[in-house]
Amino acid sequence: MLTLALCVLVVIVFGLAMLTRRPHAREGPPRGVLFAGAHAEAVEAEEPGRPSVPIWAIAVVGVVSWFVIDLALSLLRPSLPATVRSLDGRHHQITAEPGIETLPALSPDGQWLAYRSDAEGTGDIMIRRIGEDTAQNLTRELHADESDPAFSPDGQQLAFRSSYQNGGIYIVNRSGGAVRRVTNFGASPAWTPDGAAIVFATRSSAAPRGGASPGEAFTPPGVGAGTSAGWIVHLSTGALTRLSRGDFRQPAVSPDGRRIAYWSAPHATSNRSRGWDHGLRTITVEGRGAILVSPTAATDWNPVWSPDGKFLYFLSDRDGRVAIWRVAMNRRTGTASGPPVRMALQADRAAWLAISRQGRHLAWATAEWRPTLLRIDYDADARTTRGTPAAIDTGLLPPRCSEPSPDESMLAFASDQHQPDIYVAGPGGRGLRAITTDSAMEGCPRWSPDGRRIAFHSNAGRASRIWTANADGTGLRELASAGGDLVHPVWAPDGQSLVAWNRSQQALHLVWLGGDGAARAAGALPSLPHTFTPTGWSPDGSRIAGTALGAVWIYSTARRTYDRLVAGASPTWLSSSRRLVYVSDGRLILLDVPTRFTREILAIPDLSLDAPFLSPDDRHLYFSRNAPEANIWVVELE
Repeated sequence: MLTLALCVLVVIVFGLAMLTRRPHAREGPPRGVLFAGAHAEAVEAEEPGRPSVPIWAIAVVGVVSWFVIDLALSLLRPSLPATVRSLDGRHHQITAEPGIETLPALSPDGQWLAYRSDAEGTGDIMIRRIGEDTAQNLTRELHADESDPAFSPDGQQLAFRSSYQNGGIYIVNRSGGAVRRVTNFGASPAWTPDGAAIVFATRSSAAPRGGASPGEAFTPPGVGAGTSAGWIVHLSTGALTRLSRGDFRQPAVSPDGRRIAYWSAPHATSNRSRGWDHGLRTITVEGRGAILVSPTAATDWNPVWSPDGKFLYFLSDRDGRVAIWRVAMNRRTGTASGPPVRMALQADRAAWLAISRQGRHLAWATAEWRPTLLRIDYDADARTTRGTPAAIDTGLLPPRCSEPSPDESMLAFASDQHQPDIYVAGPGGRGLRAITTDSAMEGCPRWSPDGRRIAFHSNAGRASRIWTANADGTGLRELASAGGDLVHPVWAPDGQSLVAWNRSQQALHLVWLGGDGAARAAGALPSLPHTFTPTGWSPDGSRIAGTALGAVWIYSTARRTYDRLVAGASPTWLSSSRRLVYVSDGRLILLDVPTRFTREILAIPDLSLDAPFLSPDDRHLYFSRNAPEANIWVVELE
């Protein structure tokens, strides 16, 4: 490509020369020579009848020449592609184990991935070759908590933070072995390009067990926390130099070794709308000239340089949800040379970011509280659970608002993995199919009593309404209603009607269905001053259970009144229509409605249990376990 560009340039220059050459030029010395000492300047006088080339033509030729050369050179650069479109690539989920795998680091060649995992109880530094399923624990023998891995420039060593022997920065070979202590304090190490020094912060910006609940934005660790200082340690001597007295987090050294990018966290007492007390900054490697890169009221964090230093990639919640952004940089001054641009990658749950030195691999880790569906045997006569809970595998999609079909052969659930949609799947995620695939927000799927249809709420096109679909995904239809904003549908035990909460009218909304499943009539039930989330209709059809103001309530269809029972949430009926199972402080509680007698039936230490459902015969109790979940993704850029 470069050869072609040079050839084109030669042709252009030759053409320009021919355009400016005057025909019939006489031999001999040029006319109009002015002498000034030993130097001479030739000035060619105009010949009558010989018009010069227009200035606009010369300008056009110059612009074309510049464009051709710039195009060729841009194609030869080793940096990440310069357009949003060029960031498309093949996505791979590298880790899928339950628990926390986070803080990714890519080797310079992009073939190895290091990360933090809590699979063995404490945080350990793991390493695996991308494409392989097995990982090696590099820090098991320390019996301490590790985080913040960073590859050396040659890819043969890893620096990391550890609480081992009162904490500090350590180094270990990529193949494992003994660790070497570098400092007795610090976190977030970043190597200089020559491998001679490590820049680090005094506070870690890793909170591996933190995350965002579904539908909520992730908040990076450090926001509202104390100040973190920046330091550099020279590996040959151990000499330490302080770089910054301002807040200094997650440093990244530029490829030429001249500047350090980092971020400053907004403090709890700061006014984020002013936008100048936090954000991305760069500073010289000597600790001088700190510059704010791109002021914003949002939170920018985790900066990483492109391989040529022309771009700074980072995570941000600038548009209301976390995404990967990029800003063009002036490598000499460390300032932005353009506005930040959001990258076209599906990484809305990203919390930590890494880029390989060769620029062809990008990795990020998600961070969220992920519900896991479990099932345990239930003895209705003894009023207790039996055995150990077993997880229900839904494949790679994290489930939300899950409910098993009446025969327990299928599972309906919502998932926010890419877009809030409704799914149906068999055991182990087999037969997974999407009931909805639009851009609307769907949630709370519920099976009809005969297991043939699914009801859910959706805001497709306008305010939230109740929709139904057949279990095989066909027959998708919106149920007609008298208006309002309807959520949380619950089937009547005979399957002939549905009830949902009308947020506009603060009342239960009843929809009667015809034989074809279409809505025939609709009407409002008595209102309640507070939001009521219906969760179950008693099998005998007499009462509707739900949650309001942190308590379990029931609505009597005969008396048309609401009654508060006990503090708790998410009640579900047993087949007798006399007892409920509900949630209180992360435990599952059995409630006898007439007597208000309660007893704990299931609690798991360190876990919060939620959303119970019983099979129609009361033999199985389903529930969700909320726990932090983080996985790592890698994209091979094209």
